[in-house]
Amino acid sequence: MSASTTLWRRLLIYTHRWLGIAGSLLFVVWFVSGIVMMYAGMPSLTTAERLSRVSALDLSRARLRLMAGVAIGVGGAVAVTGSIGFV
Repeated sequence: MSASTTLWRRLLIYTHRWLGIAGSLLFVVWFVSGIVMMYAGMPSLTTAERLSRVSALDLSRARLRLMAGVAIGVGGAVAVTGSIGFV
């Protein structure tokens, strides 16, 4: 082999080795964090805390008719004229 081919081959092997080490460390940290997330208690809010930040729903601004909404909710296809959503 020529000197330039040997240099490129050694550089490729060296780069491959260190990228493999970095990738392995990334996967180990990912695995360990997954184990921690399975068994560590996650923070939670009570129902009162969650509802204290919810704004009241103003149904007078809704533009979808009731039966069209029911049909969409049950999985039926409905051709709705006009815009769907809030003004």
